[in-house]
Amino acid sequence: MTFDQGAIESKGLKTIKPVYEDVIVEKRETCQSRDVLMTIVK
Repeated sequence: MTFDQGAIESKGLKTIKPVYEDVIVEKRETCQSRDVLMTIVK
């Protein structure tokens, strides 16, 4: 994921950069509400 940190901060908003050990994305063709799409490992 990318974003323009300067543009966000210029609007007076704070940016937080969380650090995760891993992000596991489920590969699906379709999904239903409440399906797990990704798991974030702290």
